[in-house]
Parts: sequence; C-alpha cells; structure tokens
Amino acid sequence: MAENHVTLTLELPGDADDYVVSVRSRMPDDAVGRRGLRLFVSHASEDQEVAAQLVQSLEMFGVECFFSERSISSGTLWPAEIETQLNACDALLYLSSAHSNDSTWCQQEAAWALGRGVPVLPLPLDRSEMHGALALRNQLPKPNLDSWVPADKKLGSFRRAQRARARTVGEIFEGLMRLDERVSEVIPGLVVNTLVRADKQHKVLCAKDMLKLMPSITDEQATDVLRACEDNETLAGLANMGVVEELRELVEQKRAL
Repeated sequence: MAENHVTLTLELPGDADDYVVSVRSRMPDDAVGRRGLRLFVSHASEDQEVAAQLVQSLEMFGVECFFSERSISSGTLWPAEIETQLNACDALLYLSSAHSNDSTWCQQEAAWALGRGVPVLPLPLDRSEMHGALALRNQLPKPNLDSWVPADKKLGSFRRAQRARARTVGEIFEGLMRLDERVSEVIPGLVVNTLVRADKQHKVLCAKDMLKLMPSITDEQATDVLRACEDNETLAGLANMGVVEELRELVEQKRAL
C-alpha cells in the first residue's frame, strides 16, 4: 500500500446502514507540492477590507485562500466549515490588530492551528499586542497600509499600490518558507507561473519583484521564464523599460546549481 495510506477496519454490531462514520485527517506531508498552497486568512470582521485586498494579491500568485466573508455561503454552519478549512490548510495567516486580538473567533482559529501543528504566521496591521501563544510567534514587518491604495486614478499610482501589496505577499512567502520546508519548494513555482502567464503589466512587475526574493529556481522554471521573455506579449511590452533584460539576469542568478 502507498505511503501515507491507512486501512481502518471497524467491526460493529448490527447492519452497516445503522452507522455514520466520519474520518478527518491532516493532508500527507507531500500534499502541498501536489496541489499548490492553501492559506487560512484569520481576521476580524472590522479588518475585512484590508484582508480582501491582501487575499486578492495572494490569489494573483496562485495561492488558494480561505477568506470567511467570501468562502462561507449562506446557510453553512460556520464552526464546522471553519474547522474543515483549518484542517485542509497549509498555514494560517493571522492578521493581528486591536480587533482580532480581542476576537474570540480569531483566537480560537489560531489556537486550533497551533494545537495541531499548522504553521501560524502573524501579520500586524497595527501596533496592538497579541496574546498567549501568538505573542511568542515571530511577526512579519508591519505594512504601510496607505501604500496599498492608489493615490489617484493614474496607471502609475495603480502599479505602485499593486507592487506595495506584492511586497507584503513577498514577506509572507519568505515567512512561510522559513516555517515549512515543503512550502519553500512550492512558492518559487507559484511565482514563475504568475510571471509566465501574466496578462497585465502590473502582474509582470510584481512577479519580477517577487522573483528577487526566491532563493533559487529549477532549470525547468528558468527555461519557462526565458521562453516567456520571448513569447509573452505583456512582457514584450515592457522591454523598453529594461524588464526583459533584468529578468534574464535574474534567471541566471536564481537558477539552481
């Protein structure tokens, strides 16, 4: 039988139809690489707008996010669904604020994850103090949330806001790679895929910034980036800004030896 598979045999009195059996388990250790990256975003309802902005940027890089306001449909039992999603996630991103640090729900979500060995990564939205075991976790740098919002309707302002959010995503990625070796093997692939498939110039610029943070990429990923430099029309549109040449140089720096 394949590794990580378990055979469970139950001998019970009566007929099989008399019983309902529920089995829950954490994903096997190699599941992250097979299906990408799943994050549970724990936040207070008062921080919903900031959380939504961050989720949008995470999903641009192919991260599957559980975001309660959007992910739980009407009529669903919240406690059961939240437990299901926590059980399936690879890590919990805790948005620390005065609201979340005073929220019973957020504290329970973090405690559930910590108690079951799920990596927990706090991102401070303000300077309020976390409590209990969360206070012992290494926090990410506090982002400048004002920079996440375009100053005006000009394209340059929009790009700067997108790249500011992407910098926070990069710090999240770095934090996750320090916490979980399996995740560190997945994230470079997410970044490369975002770059290769980019259909907007701001996605190219954000992915390029992110690629600088990656410790290395595989030969196959390097080939994909170099091919995109030739074939991707969005990338070609940034050639006069030196983006294509910079990417080629980055690939040679990051290519795994």
